[in-house]
Amino acid sequence: MDTQNMEQSPQSDQGRQDPATTAFSWRTLCFWLLAFALLWALLSAGRGWYLGAPFVLLAALTATLVRLEPWTLRLSALPGFAAFFLHKSLLGAWDVARRTLRPTPDIHPGWDSYQPVSSDPRVCLLLSAIVGLLPGTLASKLDENNNRLQIHLLDTGQNWRPTVQQLEQQLCRLLTGEVISP
Repeated sequence: MDTQNMEQSPQSDQGRQDPATTAFSWRTLCFWLLAFALLWALLSAGRGWYLGAPFVLLAALTATLVRLEPWTLRLSALPGFAAFFLHKSLLGAWDVARRTLRPTPDIHPGWDSYQPVSSDPRVCLLLSAIVGLLPGTLASKLDENNNRLQIHLLDTGQNWRPTVQQLEQQLCRLLTGEVISP
């Protein structure tokens, strides 16, 4: 038997892509298509797809081409996060309304910083985005190294840190499965 014919020549593999890489890219593209389509549907109340569809496709292609990895969620942590998020969002809305709708608003605004425990950039990014929905916080800014979060507070005398730490813990469980302690 001729072993020379059984071996593949290195030149025969040129021009062929690794199926695992190709499948992963398609899987990534499908993930981002679904994610951006859901985001568009949420933000546009399910309307305006003639405008949204091209942007969804462009965003998904861009995310795939820059090799942005799909986020994985720990489904077992989702109910706890959803309950925490809903509870704290309602408290935050009530707190802002109570403080600002009084004849003399009860606010003492200012900036403070928070050092995230997690080094995962996904956790830091979502922490920065969601922290404004917590009671007493209004906005945030994450520095370029993801190691310090600047938070605008409605009342600098309020004890806001434990709630932000709880949010970070919930996000770590949801995105990484890690359990962190403050």
